[in-house]
Amino acid sequence: PMQSVMSRFADTGIVLKNIGLLVWTHQRISPISHELIKAAMELLLDRSHHPILVVSSSGTHQVGTVVGCLRRLQQWNLASILDEYRSFSAPSPRLLCEQLIELWDPDLVQVPEGTQPPCWYEAQLQMQQEDAAVWLRCR
Repeated sequence: PMQSVMSRFADTGIVLKNIGLLVWTHQRISPISHELIKAAMELLLDRSHHPILVVSSSGTHQVGTVVGCLRRLQQWNLASILDEYRSFSAPSPRLLCEQLIELWDPDLVQVPEGTQPPCWYEAQLQMQQEDAAVWLRCR
């Protein structure tokens, strides 16, 4: 980033985190790795980093893939996730990004130890536990 931007970040206490997405710059190159998605999710699930802005200097595909995987973690319907990705990546959504979103395993992610998850994530986990208890009682 430009020096003026970095200076503004320093003045306001904004922390810039680079999780290594610089490695994916062309659509013929494989999508970002599961490890990079996991690193991004761990940042997103650490309340100390909030508020948080997810950006990419090279376009919508990297951020779209990260957000798509976040939506998987949030238990969104896959059709809704892909619809959101396509709406922001138009006019050229990438099949490789969509495949990574579809195949990504949310179970790879855990809230980093010693951190507090965001409120929305705690509420989601609570709802999942309540749903599981209802299903067990219905058996």
